[in-house]
Amino acid sequence: MISVRGMARAGVVAAMVLLVGGAAALGAPIASFSVNPNPAHPSQNLAFDGSGSSAGVIWYEWDFNYDGTFESQATGVTVVHAYNAFGTYQAALRVLDDSLPTQMDIATRLIYVNQGNIAPYASAGGPYLSFQGVSAHLDGSHSYDVNAGMGDSIVVYAWDLNQDGNYSDASGVAPTVSWPQLQALGIGSVGLHPISLRVVDMFGAMGHASTTLTLLAPEPATLSLLALGGLLVRRRRR
Repeated sequence: MISVRGMARAGVVAAMVLLVGGAAALGAPIASFSVNPNPAHPSQNLAFDGSGSSAGVIWYEWDFNYDGTFESQATGVTVVHAYNAFGTYQAALRVLDDSLPTQMDIATRLIYVNQGNIAPYASAGGPYLSFQGVSAHLDGSHSYDVNAGMGDSIVVYAWDLNQDGNYSDASGVAPTVSWPQLQALGIGSVGLHPISLRVVDMFGAMGHASTTLTLLAPEPATLSLLALGGLLVRRRRR
């Protein structure tokens, strides 16, 4: 018969065996590091610190764009690195210990370079001058992204042609809006019509600009020429 004291002693021994076995299984070094700041601005110096790795580590090396194949770009417990463009990067720390044979471990961390974005600049072109009955040609190509050199860009050009707050009347850098489309939007009368452009960058930041489209009635001389041209065409067909 086993006493309670014997069972307790056996439990302690079993626990010690588990602890020793776990320590043996965890004998390899453990890589760990921090990055500050994260997230960050493009070109901002980031401090990489691998001092949180386990004891016994004698070698630290870094890959700032780790893709599964380690490429050493710096060595040391602490290093500084900057990413020049917006994006999400994976950094890796590889450590070696002082055991024989040497053992290794790799830790990874995502770095978010998404701070400091500036809204894009919108240019709606114009002012535009056109005639009733013809298409309107718009041009937002002078819009630009202030952070283009850091990898950002304008991804949406949206136009509000009847000032109802809905930027779905036309899309694209330089859209052509047909006369039937203009009429459907309520832009058919002679006179000045305000129009707006909204541009959106990769981060969702927006820029707005407004201009005008002035519609003129076709001049009588122009109508006469058109009518005469149609008459001549009809006569030639005969």
